[in-house]
Amino acid sequence: MIIMCRLLALISPKPSNVYHWVYEAEWPLVHIARPGYRKESHKGHKDGWGIAWFTKNGYMLVKEPVAVYESSVAKDVVANAYSDIILFHIRHATKGLGRVYVNTHPFTYGSYVFIHNGELKRDPILSMVSEEFKNHLHGTTDSEAYFIYLISRIMEKGDILEALTDSLPRLIEIGDGLTISDIGPSLNFVLSEGDKIYAFKWRLKDDETHYSLYYRRLGGDGFLVSSEPLDSSKDWVSFRNGELIVVDKDLNEEHIMIKT
Repeated sequence: MIIMCRLLALISPKPSNVYHWVYEAEWPLVHIARPGYRKESHKGHKDGWGIAWFTKNGYMLVKEPVAVYESSVAKDVVANAYSDIILFHIRHATKGLGRVYVNTHPFTYGSYVFIHNGELKRDPILSMVSEEFKNHLHGTTDSEAYFIYLISRIMEKGDILEALTDSLPRLIEIGDGLTISDIGPSLNFVLSEGDKIYAFKWRLKDDETHYSLYYRRLGGDGFLVSSEPLDSSKDWVSFRNGELIVVDKDLNEEHIMIKT
């Protein structure tokens, strides 16, 4: 099993929460985070957890650089976080990157919230970011650099979808040339500005042993994105490699293939 961060996002027509998926599902995220999950050598996701949920006045953000299963507050926070858009993340840190608050997901800028699962090289990304936006970096992760690059393009274009469809092929081109590990880089993310979610999957090596991403339609109750299925339901659908999915609160979906 490849150790990777795990993403979870929910968008729904009415306020909901993700407590079931984090704590009660057949394969809940809190169990996935624990050492030994499915395989004795699994080291777990001990480097942090975080949740962001949107409100009438913006969003609420809670995160800690501790394992979700060791947190004294996570269960209560997740249970009481009701919203029509929720992003949740558990972190397995890239080697050498600190287990500190500023490196913990979600990352935010203005009204934007972002979670990432993957590994990139920070310097090639930041070479495309102006000093103005570099000043908004707080931590040392490749994930935050990735987010700030996307934000810089969104601000430049004035349109989220246009910025993503223009920027992601550039990042894929950079990723194609990277040698990070035997599994290569990944660009999996979920982004929201409070009206829609934008979820994307790309990994250099397209197989289901690493950097997976799935979605599940919950009838009229919501649209769920997860790094892996959280139960044995056959309703989970794997993202195609290079697929960007945009979903609004009425659960209208747009599926866009980014050139890979």
